[in-house]
Amino acid sequence: MRKYILLIIATIASATVHAASIGQWNAYLAYKSITDIEPSGEKVFVLASNNLFSYNPSDQSVETYDKVNSLSDTGIDFIAWCKAAKKLVIIYNNQNIDLLQNDGTVQNNSSFYTKIMTEDKTVNCVTISSNYAFIGTGFGVIKMNVEKNEITATYNFGKKVSKIQVSNGVIFCKTSDGNVRGDMNDNLLDPANWTGLKSGENPTYVDDNTITTSTSQGYTELIAYDQQNKCYWSTQKDGKMQQWKQAEDGGRTITASGIMPDGPSYNYFTTMRFYGDKLYSCGGSFTRWGDRRRPGCIQVYDGNEWINYEDNLAEKTGVSYIDIMDFDIDPTYTSGVRLMAGGRTGMYEFIDGKFVKLYNNENTILQPAYTVGAKSYVLVFGLKYNKNGDLWVLNGMAYDACLLRYDANGQWKAFPKSELLQENNVALHYPSHIFADNKGLLWFTNDYWQKPSFYSYDTANDVLVAYDTPFKNQDGTEYSTNAMECIMQSKSGDIWVGGNGGPAYLPYEHIGTDDKSLVQVKVPRNDGSNLADYLLGGVNINCIAEDAAGRKWFGTFDDGVYLIDGDNINELQHFTTENSSLLDNEIESIAINDKTGEVFFGTGRGLCSYMSDASSSNEEMTTDNVYAYPNPVRPEYTGLITIVGLSLNADVKITTSNGVLVNQGRSNGGMYTWDGCDLKGKRVASGIYMVQTATADGDAGTVCKIAVVR
Repeated sequence: MRKYILLIIATIASATVHAASIGQWNAYLAYKSITDIEPSGEKVFVLASNNLFSYNPSDQSVETYDKVNSLSDTGIDFIAWCKAAKKLVIIYNNQNIDLLQNDGTVQNNSSFYTKIMTEDKTVNCVTISSNYAFIGTGFGVIKMNVEKNEITATYNFGKKVSKIQVSNGVIFCKTSDGNVRGDMNDNLLDPANWTGLKSGENPTYVDDNTITTSTSQGYTELIAYDQQNKCYWSTQKDGKMQQWKQAEDGGRTITASGIMPDGPSYNYFTTMRFYGDKLYSCGGSFTRWGDRRRPGCIQVYDGNEWINYEDNLAEKTGVSYIDIMDFDIDPTYTSGVRLMAGGRTGMYEFIDGKFVKLYNNENTILQPAYTVGAKSYVLVFGLKYNKNGDLWVLNGMAYDACLLRYDANGQWKAFPKSELLQENNVALHYPSHIFADNKGLLWFTNDYWQKPSFYSYDTANDVLVAYDTPFKNQDGTEYSTNAMECIMQSKSGDIWVGGNGGPAYLPYEHIGTDDKSLVQVKVPRNDGSNLADYLLGGVNINCIAEDAAGRKWFGTFDDGVYLIDGDNINELQHFTTENSSLLDNEIESIAINDKTGEVFFGTGRGLCSYMSDASSSNEEMTTDNVYAYPNPVRPEYTGLITIVGLSLNADVKITTSNGVLVNQGRSNGGMYTWDGCDLKGKRVASGIYMVQTATADGDAGTVCKIAVVR
């Protein structure tokens, strides 16, 4: 868990340099939409945006709980406080179950999650009675002993249970076929013992703690009664919590206010990129993973806090603000940040996070999708500014032209190209992933099964080059894919693409030539057969990013993340939900902070990051930019010691103060890590250790010192 102390008065604190440890995971989750409040006496637990946090009114601290720091899984559907067992029951949307105590201890029970059944296992509700949690499912009821952390019974009577009430030894269930009852004195494993209500029975199905009441303007208030402290907790319109007591006259006496954890507004991160030190993102989903109709969002993280762009736009524009797929920042705008975002319903202009204007078929040459012909489907899935402030725009499913320009003077122009047309002069369905390479060429893909392809466009000379099916690799063998999910340029200049056929690249020297063959990297089997396999052949690649050391990070559709070395041969890491703190195996986007080495993964269940061992390099190594952390290295620390600020492929030697070599190697980008051991693998003794560096050309660099305390 993460704990934040919320101060009532302003304080002035000295600034300290914080650096995460190599291999450290972090989660950046949304807590915007509160759906349940469960007081435990000591604190109140809150389910918000399918994530969990707690608020302690005694010290005004907020704690967040997630897979990275405490929990077993992601995507929470239900929570319920068991007063008798003093545990919070947490039920995930995959039927996994955690039990959380006030001190942060977590017990997992995966027996229902792993149980193979043909019935519908979906959990629809949970009710607490004494030491037991009664869980309503698509087939009946699960009874769990919370104190002992065991499922004691599975009542399968073939009905979907949406509400449960336990009273006087009887389990009442609201089902898809009406109310049923089960007397716990009977054998409830027999479906025949689940019968209709008796005369006079009228279960109310009120949750143990939370009562939902609707108020004006469509706002729903959640009210929970804290039995120990004899007070109520409720939600406010701004998403925060409020603690209050019932006054004698029936009114409310406010005693305290709860404060939300900082975080993004949504757990959607389809596209991410860094502008300077800030991570910008949007979170739409239109065709890539099914039509999920995600609310429009632009979210910015500056390393300390989140800035969420204005998102309640439908009342201002008259169209739904959903599925924002791409964005870019105007490099010529100097009065703030001018950002253009494209999505399902057109192109949106923001200045410093505030909405300015919607561009669509009613005020520009943008066209609606030919299948609909309405302003609710003006598909803008690619945007890229040039250095002069001209914006290149990709308009999907339009007639005649999908490549447009909105220039710095506010003028629009279409660039019809036959290579971008399909039948009946309909342009590409999903032109997207646009970027500019190191020569100034624009590249983009058609991420659609009818015409998987990618393109380069020379804006200066109005020359388009199409790379279309059937793709051939270096051996003349077909590289088969049903969509071009991603495209990027590596540091060596090659153009990498990815889809369900795995990764491949167009060599730098082939750009602008007639040779359009792709290269699929061959990985030797090293089994004496002299055979090789294609790198990640057949793995569905959703996104690709390259770190400061030239290593490739491949995000997949359902197989987590692969890290491949700079030679594109060796698999260095394969992160999945099973072997790491990765939130989900579906990776929608990857962005890397080259200055710190932190790698961000936008997943189907939110944003997380991994602190890698590669960061950007410096042209020169000086005492001002080369330093080590942690420093000093204290006795309790057992992780890696990191040296940053190095030049590319710098030689590093670590010696004792009297010159005995204890470690040496080369930097990853501008970073080098040391495990604190000598050349024989033994932990070094207390003392001052000298880090001596030299550039890849052999020029002496700088020296920094590391203090080790054992």
